[in-house]
Amino acid sequence: MNDSDLNSRMRNRFSSLYTQIQEYILKLGAGNYAQINVKLLGKAILDYFEDIERLKLYEGINRINEAKIYAYQSYWLLRRKPVQIINTSGIPDVGNYLNEYIIAFMLISSMYKEAGISISSPDPKRLSFLRLLIYNFKYREFTQKSLELMIEAFFLAI
Repeated sequence: MNDSDLNSRMRNRFSSLYTQIQEYILKLGAGNYAQINVKLLGKAILDYFEDIERLKLYEGINRINEAKIYAYQSYWLLRRKPVQIINTSGIPDVGNYLNEYIIAFMLISSMYKEAGISISSPDPKRLSFLRLLIYNFKYREFTQKSLELMIEAFFLAI
């Protein structure tokens, strides 16, 4: 892949993620107290692409699977925390962990879409999975590889 293609893919990923994250900020009612730090989002995207390029070189592959994409992207977004609190007045309980909630919702949404599962169906097992994922993002250590394992296990279990 040449530099122009890579730059284009990075710009597209930035634009797509910015839009998705902004939508979740609004859905969570956080528009008045949170905003996306574009430098941190850009850094997360750069870290993601660097990781993926190293992985491709190491494994000698040209393309990676969806589980790796979801895992590495989620990992770097969670590490860089691009959603920043700008106003603490009236902040809801999720405020301190806004990045964790948003990334969990984005990840679950992508996985469900990939699996052909309707997000609107309120299945207690799926809600339990979401809660567990958010809890792990908030309080447990994880890596790109452990997230990939979780995602692969999800797809095997459905």
